Amino acid sequence: MQRIRKNPQTKLFKRCGLYFYKGENMNAFLDELKTEWEKIPEYKNVESEYWVPGQAQIETCPNGCELEIYEDTPAKWSRISGRDAYRQTRICRKHGFAIIYVITGITAKATKWNPQNS
Repeated sequence: MQRIRKNPQTKLFKRCGLYFYKGENMNAFLDELKTEWEKIPEYKNVESEYWVPGQAQIETCPNGCELEIYEDTPAKWSRISGRDAYRQTRICRKHGFAIIYVITGITAKATKWNPQNS
């Protein structure tokens, strides 16, 4: 197992028997992504969530419509510019709902997750 260094800028948490770093600024970053989407007039019901491989993802909007994946890439995940992280945004155009899933590169590596294979 890789040695884990303590860093005042990060927190260590355990999920599904694995250890992950979650930066203290992750909540602020998720809020920032949410705010960006809320600026789009069509999207008023927006959520953002830190995602870990194996965790369920929402498939339908609160009104029952099937969500579509916004990212237009073969893997359906896109790299977040300037960050060691990936995101997937699921949207319902009819009801203005969006949920943004974010995974850090550290978590991806720790779980051997690759956006190209998801």
